[in-house]
Amino acid sequence: MEKNNWLSNPHLYSHGCTLSAYGINFDSESFLSEISFDPELVIFKGQMGYKTFEWVGEVKPRDKEIFEYSHLILKVSKSEAHPTQVDEAALFLKQYQKEIKRLSEFPQVETVSLQFSVAEGELRENLSRDFMDLAFGCGISSVLS
Repeated sequence: MEKNNWLSNPHLYSHGCTLSAYGINFDSESFLSEISFDPELVIFKGQMGYKTFEWVGEVKPRDKEIFEYSHLILKVSKSEAHPTQVDEAALFLKQYQKEIKRLSEFPQVETVSLQFSVAEGELRENLSRDFMDLAFGCGISSVLS
């Protein structure tokens, strides 16, 4: 895999918890100008690339359908341990509740999801009702654990 390929971005597939939003006509640049947290990864409609530490990497499209959506992906937790991911995600949701709700209501955002990824062999705990209420109260439409 080429080093400038967005798929090789370690922030995308590493263990932890990510918050992602996407939509066909989602204007992620406009949303980014209104929020107080920095995304780990931004994929724009019509191109593919990521912004990490003010560096942009672009790749040539392999599948045109991939480029129909704009994505915004934020790393919420970098821990490999599921209980720590859940605790850090809960703190993140509480701290940025207004911004996440605004993201979920932003024009052309179709889905806002929270995804947990643990190391192989790591145990996953069931998410509490309080956590799910917090997530759905922020406008998150799906939680994948």
